[in-house]
Amino acid sequence: MKEKVSSRQLKTAITLEREGCNFYLRMAEKTRNLLAQRLFLSLAGEEIQHMVRIQEIYNALKEGKEEEIYSPKRAKNLENEIRELFEKLGAETLRKNVDNISGLKTAIKLEMKSYELYQRMAQQVSHPSQKQFFEALMKEENNHFVALENTYRYLTDSPHWYAVEESKVWNWMST
Repeated sequence: MKEKVSSRQLKTAITLEREGCNFYLRMAEKTRNLLAQRLFLSLAGEEIQHMVRIQEIYNALKEGKEEEIYSPKRAKNLENEIRELFEKLGAETLRKNVDNISGLKTAIKLEMKSYELYQRMAQQVSHPSQKQFFEALMKEENNHFVALENTYRYLTDSPHWYAVEESKVWNWMST
């Protein structure tokens, strides 16, 4: 049965986003590779934005104002941000100090978990604006997944990335 989003669900989402933010900040601190470091810092910032947006919904629900708060805000484009870094520093610089690959792999799993949570929440709610909000979060989490996956493949398996992934996502990395 579909219903309104519950405060328990929102608390779970805030906790997940907080854990994600803290994880990305720790990974950025541990990582010497500038590409992975920038990606981790960008993701931490986006997780903070998610927490703020979810907290707004939580507060509005407590105040009985749920109709006002479900317009999703536009997130910045991770691909454009990383592309600017490539243009500024160059591929050679961004391939230096490849480390903390396990952090990228863990981050990929974390984004999948977040996506699945928001997918369940979108399926459970009946309010169209709530559904739209969680679908927007799903899209953002998917963008995070794509960024992490592409960065992971680029840093760990460049010949394979050039042969396969280049035509799919972020083909500008090969220039």
